[in-house]
This record gives sequence, C-alpha cells and structure tokens, in this order.
Amino acid sequence: MLKWYDNDANKGVIRRVEEIAKKTGHTMAQIALAWIMAKDPVAAPIVGTTNLKNLEDLIGMSLPNYSF
Repeated sequence: MLKWYDNDANKGVIRRVEEIAKKTGHTMAQIALAWIMAKDPVAAPIVGTTNLKNLEDLIGMSLPNYSF
C-alpha cells in the first residue's frame, strides 16, 4: 500500500469492502465500482485493469441497487 494511503481510515474502508464482497459473492472491484456508480453525479467511472478477464468481470456485473 502506498505510504500516504496507509492509515486507519483507509484500512477500515478496505475491510468493509471486503466484507460486503464476501457477503454478496462479488469481487471487491465490483463493490467499489457499484459504490462509485451510486454516487451522484457520476457520469462514467474510469476503470483500469491489467487484463481482459478483469475488465469483462466489471463490464458484465449485475449488482443489485446497493445503498452506500
């Protein structure tokens, strides 16, 4: 983790995202993307990945309407 991101608040967010992902059967990336898309106003989140499988996983996701 980058030094300036290494703090208790960010670690708490990571733990919570991991917990939600496990409970829902989704990946942490899918939960993070759903959270960003639920924010107003978000026109188009910018997603970066190192392989096609991860991109397909995010594009093809069908998450219920979570309230974050």
